[in-house]
Amino acid sequence: MSRQRPTIKKSVNPVFRIYTEGAETEPQYIRKYIEEYLNRNNCFNKVIFAYKPKNHSPFCLLKEAKELKDDQTWIVFDRDGHGKIPETFRAAKKANINIAFSSISFETWILMHFEYTSKSYAKCEDLTSDNGHFKKHIVDYDKALPNLFVIATKDNGLPRAIANAEKLCTEIPRGYPAGTPIYDMNPYTNFHLLLDAIDRFLKIDPNAKRQKR
Repeated sequence: MSRQRPTIKKSVNPVFRIYTEGAETEPQYIRKYIEEYLNRNNCFNKVIFAYKPKNHSPFCLLKEAKELKDDQTWIVFDRDGHGKIPETFRAAKKANINIAFSSISFETWILMHFEYTSKSYAKCEDLTSDNGHFKKHIVDYDKALPNLFVIATKDNGLPRAIANAEKLCTEIPRGYPAGTPIYDMNPYTNFHLLLDAIDRFLKIDPNAKRQKR
């Protein structure tokens, strides 16, 4: 009698995919963060992608994310000059896709590494050129700055950023009418929630990065 070979099932690693509206700043920061944790904790049994979309508008990020749904999916974008943001939030919630949102721009999150401020800005360039805040910490800022993660996170920058962002997420809504969506708030950033989600996905305690070294 001919024996049938047993079927060997290949284990598929879970996938965490991140779509970023920024073409350089956000993906570079995320990749550096992931690399640090992969090296420190030997987390090579899971897969994380900082994905470069074809179109970087928030609504198009969502469309691409819905086409290739993974174990966890996040889209990262800001408010600076974009349309269809309310529609993106509503559709993302319906599709169970997470959002890391910053207002006015991702640089709000970067600023939190150095100081807490509730000052609002009309556009990203106003923020990054402000000598009283952002520019006094990073004088020659550029969105393609290759060592941004290192600059921002030195001297306990990451735990400081998380603490400042959590404070911002608590205090800023108090200045708006109840029920105001976060995309109508300025300043705002919940980018730290994405980092916490990455930690949990890699089975790392999210509070570990909050400890000062």
